[in-house]
Formats: sequence, C-alpha cells, structure tokens
Amino acid sequence: MADIVFFAYGSRGDVQPPAALGAELVARGHTVRMLAPARYAGLVEAAGLRVEPLRFDPIEVLASDAGQRWQAARDPFTFYRRFREVTDPLLRGVLDDAAAAGEGADLVLAPVMGGVGAHVAEAVGAANIVFHLQPGERTTAFCDPLLGSGRRLGPFVNAATHDVYAQASWALFRPTVTAWRRERLGLPDLPRGVVNRYLERVSGPMLGGFSPSVVPPPRDWAGRLDVTGFWFDAENPAPAPELVSFVAGGPPPVYVGFGSMVPAQVRAVARAVGVALSRLRRRVVMLRPPTATDADLEWLGVLGDDVLVVDEAPHAWLFPRCVAAVHHGGAGTLAQAVRGGVPQVLCPQGADQWFWARALERLGVAVGGMPLARISSEGLAARLRLLLDDDRPARLARHLAVRVGSEDGVRVAADRVERDLAGRRTPARRG
Repeated sequence: MADIVFFAYGSRGDVQPPAALGAELVARGHTVRMLAPARYAGLVEAAGLRVEPLRFDPIEVLASDAGQRWQAARDPFTFYRRFREVTDPLLRGVLDDAAAAGEGADLVLAPVMGGVGAHVAEAVGAANIVFHLQPGERTTAFCDPLLGSGRRLGPFVNAATHDVYAQASWALFRPTVTAWRRERLGLPDLPRGVVNRYLERVSGPMLGGFSPSVVPPPRDWAGRLDVTGFWFDAENPAPAPELVSFVAGGPPPVYVGFGSMVPAQVRAVARAVGVALSRLRRRVVMLRPPTATDADLEWLGVLGDDVLVVDEAPHAWLFPRCVAAVHHGGAGTLAQAVRGGVPQVLCPQGADQWFWARALERLGVAVGGMPLARISSEGLAARLRLLLDDDRPARLARHLAVRVGSEDGVRVAADRVERDLAGRRTPARRG
C-alpha cells in the first residue's frame, strides 16, 4: 500500500473533490494525506485523510482588497497582474508547506500550479500525477478556460490561448519556484521554457475530475488526460432539521449561493435576490456569503417567511429538492447542481466560471450572461423566468443528471491511480 499526498491550495471547491478521491483510496488500504487550508480540516478529516495544514486562509485572501480586485478582473492581463498582487506575499510559504507535506510520500497528486507537485515528487523520489478540476489541458477544440473562457475560435487560436496562459502563469511563478527548488529542495534550475514540458517529462497520466457528459474529451487529449467524471463524496452530511422543515413546508425553493466567493457588494446581491424572488413569488434557500452579517442580508426580509438563510448547504440532499439553483459557476457547486438535476442561473465572478457557464448553456440546462458584480433584480428575475416558464431546461437537467450519476468518477480515478502505482518504478529517494 502507498503513502499518498494530495495538494489542494484553494477554497472548498478545490478541496472537496480530491478529498472524495482520497477517501476511496483510504478505503482501498492506502495512507492518504492532504495539504489544504486549515479552514477545511474538518472536511478532510471526515473523509479519513490526515491534514497537512497550509498557512493561509483562502476566504481571508478573497475578502481582502487585493482579493476583491482580482475577482473583479475581466480581461486576462488585469487578471494576471492582480493575481500576482494576491499570491506574491504568500507563495514561498505555500511552497515550503508543500515541501514539508511531501516528505515520505510514494505519490503526489496536485494541480498544475507552477508544477509544485512535480517538483516535490522529484525531490523525494515519489511518483506524480497532475489532476485538473477544470478542462485546462491544451487542446485545439476550445480556448483555455481562464484565458478564453472556453470559446471556440478555431484550432490555431484555441491552442494558442492554452500556450499563452501556460507561458504567462509560469512567468508569475518562475522566479520564486526556481529559487525554492534550489534552496529548499536541492534541485537544479529548470531549463528556460514553460513548466508544462517539465510536467510531461516527470509526471504520470493526468486526471480530469470533471464529467465527460459536460465536457466531451477532445481527441487530442487521448493518452494524456483521463476524464473520469466528477469526484463526489460517497457519504453526504445530513441536512439540519431547520432546512428539512423549510423545504418540506411549501413548493420547491430556489437555491441561491456563491460558494466560497466573497462578493464585494453583499448588500447589492441580497437586494437583487430579495426583490427578484418576491416578484416571482418563489421560496428561497440562501447560503450565507462567508463574510456577510445579518445587516448585509436585510433585503431578504421582503420575502418574509419564504426565505431561509443557512451557513451550510448539503448540496447532494438539497439540489434535487429545488426548482432552480442560482450560483457563481464554481466547479464544485456546479457539479453538485448537475448531479441534482436542477436547472441553473449562473452569475460568474471570474476564473473558470465563465467557461462552465458557457458549457451548461450549450447543454440547455442553464442561463448565464450576468456577472455577479452586475447582478440586478430585473436580470435575475428574467433569467429565472426563462428556466421556470419552460419545462425544457428542467427536463434536460434531469437527463444530464442521469448520465453524470452513472459515471462514478471517484472509482474510475482511483482505479487509474492504482494502475499507475502498480505499473511504474519511482526514482530512488533522495536524502
């Protein structure tokens, strides 16, 4: 049996899927650890994994002035500049935490981010697998999710956006990562170029923890990226009695929640939700934004007894009982909404969320086009009417849920990990 460590650097949507895969590997007898923010230690431990804590809190980062400016960026150049403002003060600490977490590992599973997982694996003599929770691997089929939001602009331009993104992101990380490789890991400097070439040389197969029913794998991923299906928890938390009572007390509600994102104008979001849903005479379950106070949400009072604000929303239980879901389009929330068979209104704030909005619109199960920063009661009400006045989105959402529910991404990914462990010989350990 192997000692396996996952690296998960971000918010809940970055932590929960690999924790689900880790739980399956624990059930198969492996020792599994996860480098993750301390905020999510309970989630990781509940999956049966040991926590290796990161020294930063992603919610505090997103709520900071720099984090708000980064989330509001719409063009790629502003996005990268503001991303650097956020990451520069934190990066070396994250890298050192990763180096410590990798000690003793037989296998490191990590997202691309500067090739950190591959660097640590090389240093300790472990195997390395890169995983994607969004379809960011190079392809001629569509643009990069972060740089081109998944648009389809022809094979040459599509591929070029992936190359530009790889070059730009490595330029952000390269000075700090290069010094860290040399000073902390005792590794030589990498040749000039993008980190993707290094990953191709030192890593095993890449795993895509998303659904082929939502993003059909392009032909040029064959042999490079295994798209397994979404990684869902085998066990889901029970809903609070208050939530069960509210849902049972009337017509199916509309879910509203923006995950771990921190809207700059919480009151404006609450006003748009309150006014729109009162006009439509719909009941609402709203996930409280991480930094919101009761005063921030006072506009929800126009809904009277038809609104319930919750601090935790067990999506696997709740979404099948909702008539629609309004959210930011983060991969984690979106995957649960797809599995729940609920039509969606997507209000992206940044990153890969515009990609997911377009993907679900193409499938006919969602309406997008309204950034969270520009949410309005009129826009939200109009989009909900498009979903609720026509039974087609709900019917398509149910059909998609059946396909996604049959994929068993966790089992497929765990099988792939074990085949890789069984079939390769890792380098001799350093030290």
